[in-house]
Amino acid sequence: METLTKKKKNRSVSVRTRSVRKPKTLEAFLRWEQPEGPYKYEWVDGTLEKTEYMMKNTERAIFDRMSRRFVQSSSYAEGGNLFPETPVPVSQDRVRIPDVAFFTKEQIAASERGEQPIPPFVVEIISPNEKGFKIEQKALDYFTAGVQVLWQIYPNVRLVKVLTSPRDVQMCFGADTCTAAPALPDLQLTVDELLGEVVEQGDQ
Repeated sequence: METLTKKKKNRSVSVRTRSVRKPKTLEAFLRWEQPEGPYKYEWVDGTLEKTEYMMKNTERAIFDRMSRRFVQSSSYAEGGNLFPETPVPVSQDRVRIPDVAFFTKEQIAASERGEQPIPPFVVEIISPNEKGFKIEQKALDYFTAGVQVLWQIYPNVRLVKVLTSPRDVQMCFGADTCTAAPALPDLQLTVDELLGEVVEQGDQ
């Protein structure tokens, strides 16, 4: 009886281990349902790279403001859409998960067929704990893959960097207009419109 009990316990531990097992290949990562919690995971050179969610409430508010402006655009009328936190394979060894990504109607249809299109416009909302070299590596990954426009949003200092290449960067503050052109020519918001009149609190 004692031996049987031990075996049953071992099996139950094994089942629990399998339920939280992390993917070991890019293909498995793309099928993997990320666990709920304070982190999101990206696939970088064969391993999981963990990023802490520091400003979830702020991210939600920013996405809401962007979405409300986007639905007034011709790109939305033509069938394109914005997607939060969707996997974007940027190379054979890397999958990034931008906070917001825009896909055209044709790209959405291609996704349904199992293809992995590269969004022309992506947004990263930068938390205070993110390291500079990781932020820049992500930017290089996006542009190498074919992204046309990247917004790096720094809510804590009310700054938006609009990048159209790794070398071409516009620093936007306050009433400055952030544009998603040429990827989304009619998506434009000022920093104040994007971030609201005051910086949100209680996002830890």
